Amino acid sequence: MVLEKNGGVALAHPLQGEEIVITGMSGRFPESDDIYQYRRNIYNKFDMITSDNRRWLPTNPEIPHRIGKINHLEKLDAGQFDLHYFEANQMDPMIKISLEKAYEAIVDAGYNVNEMNGANCGVFIGCCFSESEEVVLMATNASPNFGVTGICSSNFVNV
Repeated sequence: MVLEKNGGVALAHPLQGEEIVITGMSGRFPESDDIYQYRRNIYNKFDMITSDNRRWLPTNPEIPHRIGKINHLEKLDAGQFDLHYFEANQMDPMIKISLEKAYEAIVDAGYNVNEMNGANCGVFIGCCFSESEEVVLMATNASPNFGVTGICSSNFVNV
């Protein structure tokens, strides 16, 4: 990479063949299943912070009265991602959403996911922690047990 000063601003010029292009986007936000619904909600000044108890009991003293919640954490098309039904069912919601949104970002960029094998591209995901890891691991005592692969943080590198 070559840096050049232009009026007090450093401009980066990648070397030939090292260019980076961001062509697709995807996301899920409170009360917004995609970036387009999120944008509409912001433009329409829709309050995406709710006080309902669809995820946590309101009697829990550690949960704020109003909080942003993502819709449909339990849903994932296991067949689309070549996952066993039980593995997808026990998978950490953060990994489910990452799979789904990485796929959508690639499609948003205009690519066919099935034609990308061996392509020189990457999907970069930022995440911090999983609040459901312990719950999912404890709830997967029945056979067949995919809890370990379904909640393992190293699954993010496979997305």
